[in-house]
Amino acid sequence: MNRDGDPVAKFIRTPGSMVTDADLQALGVSLPAQADEMEAQAARLGQQARAPI
Repeated sequence: MNRDGDPVAKFIRTPGSMVTDADLQALGVSLPAQADEMEAQAARLGQQARAPI
């Protein structure tokens, strides 16, 4: 996770930079949690969209 709290930002690379096996393994570890959070956020947004105004 970078200093701004963004777990994905550390995986953003400039064109031509090297990606190591360790980088890919770390990304693979973080993806399931990110997917879970995205699903939870989608559920919250769906509830908000269906709520009366």
